[in-house]
Amino acid sequence: MRMTIHSISQIVLLALFCALPFASSAQETRYPGNGIAILDCKPGAPAPQESCLLQIPPGYGYKGLVANPLGDEEGAFQLARDGGTNMPDGLRLNATILLVDLSPGPRGGRRSSFAREKDLIASFVDALPRNEQIAIYGFNQNLRRLADFTSDRATLLNAVQALELQGTNTRIATFVGDSIDLLAARNDVLIKNLVLISDGQEEGNRPVREVVDRAIEKGVSISAIGTFWRRPGDEVTGGGMDFLRQLTESTGGVVQQVMLQRPDQARDAMDGFAARFASALGSSALILPEGTARASEISMTLMVPTPGAADQTTPREIQVLFQPAQAAGAPEAEPAEPEPTEPETA
Repeated sequence: MRMTIHSISQIVLLALFCALPFASSAQETRYPGNGIAILDCKPGAPAPQESCLLQIPPGYGYKGLVANPLGDEEGAFQLARDGGTNMPDGLRLNATILLVDLSPGPRGGRRSSFAREKDLIASFVDALPRNEQIAIYGFNQNLRRLADFTSDRATLLNAVQALELQGTNTRIATFVGDSIDLLAARNDVLIKNLVLISDGQEEGNRPVREVVDRAIEKGVSISAIGTFWRRPGDEVTGGGMDFLRQLTESTGGVVQQVMLQRPDQARDAMDGFAARFASALGSSALILPEGTARASEISMTLMVPTPGAADQTTPREIQVLFQPAQAAGAPEAEPAEPEPTEPETA
């Protein structure tokens, strides 16, 4: 019998009842097999040894999360999120770094629209879940911490309002790489997100592929908000978008174009991105067994954004295998020593 989802306050129980053995079609413990996993039943530290991690990318959704038992015993799972009483002590589900480009652009071109850009950044911060831990960093030729990780909205919004354009050039890939290392150092966080806000004009020389590989290795998802201050149609904007896509496309993140010269469109674009990002944070979860862990197939319908069709998704059925650590790693019993026998006598 299948295990279905039942919401109880902030705790979502996946009740598993089994009468007959179930033959699993899942062979892998994670999906997808490469890159940053969306559903991973061997997530590694700091996740508990017996758990699955559900990390929903922005713009995605899911439904029908169930578990099918592989044996004839009952079992149950629950979803743990930040703020829930069932989140393991000392662990957080999510943390986000907001990395803001503070270079003024050629001949100070960003200055005329930067007040509007700051308002949009503030609206993005204010749209995230209230218990989300957020740090704000700014960069040009150097990287500066403007607000350490906190969920205090006043502190974060004050840091946004204090943003100032200064410096001479922009080393985007360099400081995206450094921000990845800052998130990787958080050994109490399961899902680590980096949101870059920039016009995508790179003036450093760190290879993008090196930075992306580092993000995947450390489990950091990169998204980007392309805040473009030039007039629509400028070819430099296209180059900036292409650069931001290179940073994000392999890490489970997305890039959103925001044209600052069109205020109403810019507001709609930022609001839409903020809603998708906040929904991804709220939909992600740590999946924990209740009581004795039982081998199970975890399955769901993943709603994948449809290329070229805004706000449309395509269903994709996925399954992964959850195997309790004791069952997967128990040492084999050594053969018993033979009973001593008396020597035969003539």
